Amino acid sequence: MEESIASNPEQEVIKLRRRVERERLARQAAEAAAEKGLRDLYEGQRSAELMRAVASAANEAAFIGEAFQTCLSRVCSHVGAPVGHAWLCPEEAGVVVATGIWHLEDSQGFSLLRRSTSAASLRRGEGLPGRVLETGRPLWVQDISQDRNWSRNMSCQELGVRAAFALPVTTGSKVAAVLEFFFAEAMPENPQILQLGADIGAQVGRVVERVRASDALARAQVELEARVAERTRALEQLNQELRREISERDAAANANRSKSEFLANMSHEIRTPLTAVLGYADLLLDPHLSDSDRQSHVQTVRRNGQHLLTIINDILDLSKIEAGKMTVESIPCSAPQIVADVASLMRVPALEKGLNFKVEFASPIPKIIQTDPTRLRQILMNLTGNAIKFTKKGKVALVVKCDALEVAQPKISFSIIDEGIGMSPGQLERLFRPFTQADSSTTRQFGGSGLGLVICKRLADMMGGTLEVKSALGHGSTFTLTVDTGPLHGVTVVERLQESGLPLTTSSDDNSNAGPIVGTVLLAEDGHDNQMLISAHLRKAGAVVTVAENGRIAVEAALEALEAGRPFDIILMDMQMPELDGYGATATLRTKGYMRPIVALTAHAMASDRLRCLNAGCDDYLSKPVEKSLLLSTVRRYVDSARPPVTRPEGSPAEPVAATNGSAEPPARASQGPVQVPPEPRLSDSPPLVSSMNDDQDMAEFLTAFVSTLPERVSMLLDAERSHDLGKLNSLAHQLKGCAGGFGFPSITASAGELELVARNGADPVEVKKRVYALVKLCKSARLVSSAAP
Repeated sequence: MEESIASNPEQEVIKLRRRVERERLARQAAEAAAEKGLRDLYEGQRSAELMRAVASAANEAAFIGEAFQTCLSRVCSHVGAPVGHAWLCPEEAGVVVATGIWHLEDSQGFSLLRRSTSAASLRRGEGLPGRVLETGRPLWVQDISQDRNWSRNMSCQELGVRAAFALPVTTGSKVAAVLEFFFAEAMPENPQILQLGADIGAQVGRVVERVRASDALARAQVELEARVAERTRALEQLNQELRREISERDAAANANRSKSEFLANMSHEIRTPLTAVLGYADLLLDPHLSDSDRQSHVQTVRRNGQHLLTIINDILDLSKIEAGKMTVESIPCSAPQIVADVASLMRVPALEKGLNFKVEFASPIPKIIQTDPTRLRQILMNLTGNAIKFTKKGKVALVVKCDALEVAQPKISFSIIDEGIGMSPGQLERLFRPFTQADSSTTRQFGGSGLGLVICKRLADMMGGTLEVKSALGHGSTFTLTVDTGPLHGVTVVERLQESGLPLTTSSDDNSNAGPIVGTVLLAEDGHDNQMLISAHLRKAGAVVTVAENGRIAVEAALEALEAGRPFDIILMDMQMPELDGYGATATLRTKGYMRPIVALTAHAMASDRLRCLNAGCDDYLSKPVEKSLLLSTVRRYVDSARPPVTRPEGSPAEPVAATNGSAEPPARASQGPVQVPPEPRLSDSPPLVSSMNDDQDMAEFLTAFVSTLPERVSMLLDAERSHDLGKLNSLAHQLKGCAGGFGFPSITASAGELELVARNGADPVEVKKRVYALVKLCKSARLVSSAAP
């Protein structure tokens, strides 16, 4: 045998080589199998980790977009895809719609892909997402450039992608969304990823299903709540109708009871004065009655008749309101005039009871407002009369206040404050009910119908205003009426109580304790009436006055006196004059270095007008009609501050300082001779209107001059109205507004202000004619003291 082996060694070598090769191949196969097993194990672990991450994200996500974003990031990281995008499939829509949910390794890259995909939608079977929607299975495209169903409007090379795959997100058997992934290079199909795709889509689909179920539940809840709310409203409406029926039944019963009580009260209230009227009328038939007794009986009859008329008027007013026959108007009227009328009428009964009655302006008040003057006066009279009636001692005040004038809808309020008996909360609750007084004993103790406040409240509502009350039993009451003023642009305001030109309070008029005005005054004023009036006040106070009738003459006179070394101590500058107005004259003087005091005189008293005067160079301003005490105190203040006091020998007259005509008799004119006194006025048949300055003997001459000009003014007003010359009417009204109050005719000033307002605003001819005739009637009724006697 050894010989045979030795004799055939080559065969043995071949056998050995074959065995070694078999063993090597077996070892290689074993190593490959082991490597494949490790690789499969690793891929399995990665796949398991991917599924755990996707499942966790699906369970934790509260929103669909949150779950999509996590899934895109995880899958891209797992397969090495640089881009991932989510498409959403609306329910029963049959299309997929691009979303803004992306995963990008490079946030700046793939911008063309994002733009071409943005806002796109694909039908079933269209493009990669559409095919996944159609089949419901994952799909892999190894090379997009070879894909005939590429849905983008640009080639894959332009978009920077080459391969892609997509996974369906399913809810049950339906595709709810498609997740799309891209590679930059061609990529062979990965069966493992496609196999995982169904599980990944199912996991993410749970979020979609959960959110959609939540939305459906929320919609169902909203629908249920809406149905419950609708049913609740129906039940509430039914309850309200039942309550309204009960309330109406109770109200009807209460109304019948109140009307029965009211009729009983009215029977007593009407019978009492009527009995007195009839009884004292019988007494007047006695032929042996003395004159004093007859006069007393007549006064008793008149007093009871007036009381009876008041009750009947209240009943008629309320019946008109209840029937809708009462109307209100909105016309220009003077708020200060209405307040003055109420104050003058109410001051007498207040003084008779020993009450302190006062009127106060708590803020600047517009002279002209848009409202119903008759109803406003009626309300204020009733409220003020009640305050006086229910106040035994103390004071009653009428406080007027206006909102900021620049607001869109300014309002004016009238507060009537008393220190009377006051009211309890229960009485306040019944206060504005018809046929009811605060207390049943009120009628017996104070009289009255119980209708006054009801009428006031209804009238205030009809005027678009409010009537409110605050009261405490034993501590008085405050009734506040608030109404709209209408537009206030360009309307003159009263910043001080004295500026109203109306006799609202008693004030010192002579300034006798303030001492004489030792100085010279240049009065620049084109109105002859104001020249006389203002000069008279200043001359009586001791000043020397020079008159210039326009701005040009005033500038010349002021500069001439300054160059002569005898400058005027003060210039009173009217701001509206011919040739050169006050604004231009003041500016010219200041430009030429004139530093002496200049005080503006203007019929426009709004804050903006005051600012305009100051901007022109004036030191101060006075509004027309000029109130005497305010004029003298202002002039005295500037004269005293401009020069040291000058002592005159007792009884010596004041020397002229700067009269351009050389005359020592003030007032002098800078351009012509002394003021001529017009002739006596011609009397008319109108009811007399007497100046409040009739008792001032020093004013007699000037009142005569002013009244004598009124017939000519009346003629000019009527001519301007007939030709509808609004500019002329505005000028005439402005002149009267600026001077009539200074002569003691505040009603003419108020009426002229109303005419100026409608003329300036271009009102319709009917309204203009109404205002002209009202002013003409007042001008014709103006009388002197000697003409006022019956």
